[in-house]
Amino acid sequence: MSCARRSTRRRPAGEPLDLSPELYRQLTVWADAAAIELGVPRVSLADAVRAMIRVTADHPDQVLDRLRQDRDNK
Repeated sequence: MSCARRSTRRRPAGEPLDLSPELYRQLTVWADAAAIELGVPRVSLADAVRAMIRVTADHPDQVLDRLRQDRDNK
């Protein structure tokens, strides 16, 4: 009897983003500028958002301050 391990493929968790046209434009402009800065042809929006999430995890207070500010301006 073979003891072959079954390969488990993980499906990425995801939730669609609901961005306003202005926020989407800001994100795409940022990603284009990042590609130029990094010297690569393109930075995907998914890669940009993943990097932003990692920075957010490292500096949560700055993000919480921005969330408070955004909520106060509604």
